[in-house]
Amino acid sequence: MFNNLIYKENVDEIHTSEAYFGKILFLEGNLLIPYINLGISNHILNKNDDLRFIDYCYFIVTDMYYLKINEKIIINSLNKGYDSTKSIYLGGSDLIKNQLIYDIELRGNNTFLQLKSSSKIGEKFWTPIATPNFDKNMDENRVERFINNENLPENLLKIFRN
Repeated sequence: MFNNLIYKENVDEIHTSEAYFGKILFLEGNLLIPYINLGISNHILNKNDDLRFIDYCYFIVTDMYYLKINEKIIINSLNKGYDSTKSIYLGGSDLIKNQLIYDIELRGNNTFLQLKSSSKIGEKFWTPIATPNFDKNMDENRVERFINNENLPENLLKIFRN
């Protein structure tokens, strides 16, 4: 379905409020967040104003020069001063449950979404866990492997090798 799995345009048009994230990788100024149910609109993957949701995808930023997690600034190499309108803001529900991350604000030189070859985009929520309003509608084993960054694509392994 997707000829090119990497999308660099309009990454500021993603919506994480209904999303779930897995184990965040942070290595040498690079950040990877595996997302389930990431919302998109006004984007090449969904040109409408109405949200559509990606079942599995990665949000990646390399060469970060600003990173704030919750209220703590981790990286600040802003030479021209702080301008909140140029940042990307991320959130979601932590499926790992122990990362204590609620809000992320970042800026970097290379930011992109990467889908898996099997990723699906739809109008319905992708729900990896049962909630009071939605039943689980995803395979538990596949979700577990994804949120723990098992089987990362080769280009991401090159960036995030431990």
